Amino acid sequence: MSSFYATLRRNPIANWFVINLRFLIGYGFIPSGIKKIIGTPFANPGQQGAFMEYLDALYANGFYYEMIGWAQVMAAVLLITQRFATLGALIFLPIIFNIMVLTMSTIGSLTPLIAFLMFLGIVFLLFWDYYKWITIFSKDDKLFNMPYVNDYPQAGKFWIVTGVLILVLPVFTILLFKLFPKMLEKENLKGTIIVLSSALVPVIANLILLTRNIKIKR
Repeated sequence: MSSFYATLRRNPIANWFVINLRFLIGYGFIPSGIKKIIGTPFANPGQQGAFMEYLDALYANGFYYEMIGWAQVMAAVLLITQRFATLGALIFLPIIFNIMVLTMSTIGSLTPLIAFLMFLGIVFLLFWDYYKWITIFSKDDKLFNMPYVNDYPQAGKFWIVTGVLILVLPVFTILLFKLFPKMLEKENLKGTIIVLSSALVPVIANLILLTRNIKIKR
């Protein structure tokens, strides 16, 4: 197991996958978290079905609804920073597990499958950072020690800057629309631009990295 884990952690493709998985899961939860923070219903009020009625009841709780939003955004930001991704994954685990069980119990669309895949993603991220949290289960008089000094690759400055841009760019875009309200009249198009301004950052970052690697191989 240790040999497999060490081989996986040193694999550059696996490291690239983990970095982008953190971006993907983190970014996926920011919009839903912000909706809760600003007090916007997650679903259209009055819709029928156990799942929709649960969301209505959750929204009616006020502060509790907002608190869930803050937890989602905080975990998402921690994941996207890369540096504090382990803590973000630990916070996300009970949140996504609850969402997965809820959707499996109350709704029959693709939502349970998406929630299940996100849950598997978080479990994998925690497995990836196994040595960072396994000491929690050690006895007080017998702490877990790494069997060797590891040489695992880290998410460097390039990916950390990418994470910062993912978080900062949509805020900058929102402020731009606020300062210059006549720049774009259609609200729906504004929302699309705000989302794309952030979503394109990791795409561009991966293209830059791919181009750089091709040049090095040549």
